This record gives sequence, structure tokens and C-alpha cells, in this order.
Amino acid sequence: MKNCKRIAVVAAGTLLAGCASPQRNAELSSFDPDAGYRFDTLSSPKNSDELLVILTFSGGGTRAAALSYGVAQQLKATIIEAEGETRSLLDEVDVISSVSGGSFTSAYYGLFGDRLFKDFEERVLKRNIQDELIWLVLAPWNWIRLASPTFSRSDLAAEYYAEQFFEHQTFGDLIQRDRRPFIIINAADMTMGSPFEFTQDQFDLLYSDLASVPVGRAVAASSAFPLLLSPVAMKNWNSTGHDGFVEPLWIDPALKDGPELGHRFQDARQARSYSDVSQGRHFIHLLDGGVVDILGLRPVLRAASTTDGGWSMMRQINMERVDRVVVIVVNATTAPDTAWDKEEKTPGLLDVAIATANGLLGTSAFFVAAQQRDQLYQYQQSAASRRDCEMLLRQRKCEDATIPGGAIHPVDWHVIHVGFDRIAGHDRKETRRYFQNLPTSLKLPDEDVDCLRRAGASLLTESKTYSALVEALHGSVNALVQPSELDACRPE
Repeated sequence: MKNCKRIAVVAAGTLLAGCASPQRNAELSSFDPDAGYRFDTLSSPKNSDELLVILTFSGGGTRAAALSYGVAQQLKATIIEAEGETRSLLDEVDVISSVSGGSFTSAYYGLFGDRLFKDFEERVLKRNIQDELIWLVLAPWNWIRLASPTFSRSDLAAEYYAEQFFEHQTFGDLIQRDRRPFIIINAADMTMGSPFEFTQDQFDLLYSDLASVPVGRAVAASSAFPLLLSPVAMKNWNSTGHDGFVEPLWIDPALKDGPELGHRFQDARQARSYSDVSQGRHFIHLLDGGVVDILGLRPVLRAASTTDGGWSMMRQINMERVDRVVVIVVNATTAPDTAWDKEEKTPGLLDVAIATANGLLGTSAFFVAAQQRDQLYQYQQSAASRRDCEMLLRQRKCEDATIPGGAIHPVDWHVIHVGFDRIAGHDRKETRRYFQNLPTSLKLPDEDVDCLRRAGASLLTESKTYSALVEALHGSVNALVQPSELDACRPE
């Protein structure tokens, strides 16, 4: 009965929308690189600048949304000392970079704050989103709209998310809220095969006002998985040239230095493609961000290694604003069992689609994610090694000795990984197998959602790096879940 009422509400909302075209992103009235939804424009009255806390929420449908929700709950229950007062570690979060399913959690928290813990489970996690979307696609009054070449299934999903979850809030509302964390919702540029961020720095390149974009539309783009959903289109107002547009200074040098720069060159090539009139990119088609960055770590790695873009850890460290960097990677990717390898029969199209949705064909994504994690750990180890060398020079009173690169502001790095592969030990094999076989979908039984929520909280507190961080911050952890409670989740 409850699902029937929900479907009726969804149907009424969609019917009222009539044959309206999808809400496109508006053109900028004028170019201002210091205005709009950017890290530096958000205030942080109860957030200490010396401690930089970054979360990344991976893709994985409801599984990812629930796991990241459990992490947020545990961060809320972790109390630390900062600037002479006690506060939750969640209050210290500066940035959340999310992909696909993880974007539901990050967007909800960005818009509504601690209301996340009051109604997110009932409103989003324990809801059969998948069937409601299917029902909308099959509803006769949507057939005419879906027959239009400019209106897609993802446009329908964007309307549904905006109506049912995000209360038609836009990025303009996030600007008005004026508080961290800075939410980076990640999609993928279908043509360039590169990440696309819903930030004003990215939308500057389109000469577009991100404030006009519904948050639900960004989440729809971030979770527009190929085959299952269609790409989400964004209007590129810069494709015809704008005299008022000023290209970011880092782009031209990066292009001149060439492909040897790797991701930096690719980022510059993508950025130039939007303003290069000869390329004629009048519309940018966006897919699920997990296609190119399953963990949502690309913005974090760029911020750690360059001074490019709107927010940069390196810039803040060079200015001696940051003393401690915390990166918590919430990874909901799985390694499910398969049956088709046991027989010669070729898997059908449905099997292939399911395999793709579950990430079984995402081997390249797995290696990219591993490479990203390794790079992040290298930053941590490099900082520790440099600190050890400086200490050794002081102990030996080598006053004339210097380390190449000059004096660098010392920073403590804490990289914390929350994922199902962290359920270690032979005696926990069945627990690990249970989580690694949960499907990638937008509907899960309530008991699976509860187990995922517990997993997020438990795996965070089980991390030795997390315990060391809390101790360094003179804090205390109120563990919401014990490992034994997590081990109660087993495959049937």
C-alpha cells in the first residue's frame, strides 16, 4: 500500500509537469571567477581551517548511498577538540566528492545538513526507486515526452529526484546555505571520456550559471549508467565564443607541455574543448561519473598535486593554512560471484547488462581506483619521509644542509579506506561475501540497507588510521556498531 501511494504521488507530480522540456542550465549574465558555487565562496564558521577533511563517496546505487550514510553517522558520533571547543568530526568536513549512488547521500547532506539523519533512510534508502522510475517510463502520459529527441529517461529521472528527494532545490540554494562542506557531484563527459564536476569552476567553461541547475539533475547525470539510462545534456553557452570569458591561466601551459603531463594535459584539453568554437560542442552529454572515476578521487588528487582549479590543497598548504589533511575514501565497489564461468554457454544480453551494472566488466575502473589510492598514499608517505629527514638533520646539527625544494609547510596526512575488502580474516569470509554480492541497483531490501549502514560505521571505527586520527585530535569515538553486529549480516 505504501508503494502504491508513493507511485500515485510520483505520477501526479509528473502529470503536472505536462510536456515541459527539461530544465536547461542558464547562461551567465556576466563572468565573475570569484562568484558562484566554489570552495572559496563558502563560509566555515564552525570548521577549523587548519584541519582539512575530505570525503569521497563511490558509485554503486543504493548500496553506495547506504554505506556512505553509515560513515556519515559514525563521523557525527565522533567528538573531537578543535579551536578550544568540542564538535563532531562531521562538522569538520570541508569537501565531499561523490559519484553515482554516493551522490544521493552527498547532495542530501549538502542541502539539508543534519536532517540527513532524520529522514534520509525512509525517504531515499528504503525506497524502491528503481521500480518507480520504470513505472514512470511506462506511464502513458510520459510517452509523448519520451518520444521527443530532446527529452530522455534521465530527464525523467532528474525531475523525479528533484521532486521526491531534493525539493526542487538548485545549486543556488547551496550558495544561499553558505556553509561547508563543498559538494562536488561528478559525472563523465561522454565525448572526452573525462570527469565533469558540478562546480562553478567547471560551468565557467560553459559560460553557464550553475546556480540555475537543480541538484536533482546533477545527481541524475552522476548516476546515468550506460545502457540503463541515457546521457544528461548540458547547454554549452561558450561554444559560440564570449568576449567576457577569461580562460583559467593553467590551461594554456598545460596544453603546451603536452601529453607527458598525463591527467593535467587531459584536463586542459577537455577545458579548451568547451570554448574552442571550431569544435562546435554546443551540448555536453554526461554519463555516470563512475565510468571514468568510480571512487570520486580525481578532484582530490588534482587538488593535492596542482594549484589548478577552484580549490587546491597544495595552494592551501603552501600558504600554511593547513596542518592536517584527512581523506576518507568510502568504496562500495563489489566482487560478486558469477555462474556463467562454470559453463560454455555464452551469457545473454541481460547477463551482460547486469554484469556491467555490477562492475564485473569494470576491470580498468578497478585498476584506476587502485592507482588513485596508491597516489594518495604516496602523498602521505612523502610528507612523512620529508619530516623524518628534516628531524634527522636537526638531530645531527647539520645547519648548512637543505632538502631540495626548499622549506615546505609540514602537514600530517591521514588516508582512511572504508570498503568491503577491509572485512579481513578467514572467519569473516561469509560476511565479506555477503557485502561483495549485493547488487548495484536503486532498490534493496530494508535489511540489506541496515547492514550497509552498519558496515559504514563499523569499518570506519575498525580502521587503525581512523583511531590514530581521533587520538591525535584529542577526541573520542562513540562506536555505533560493533564488529559482531556486522558479522550478523551473512548470505542466505
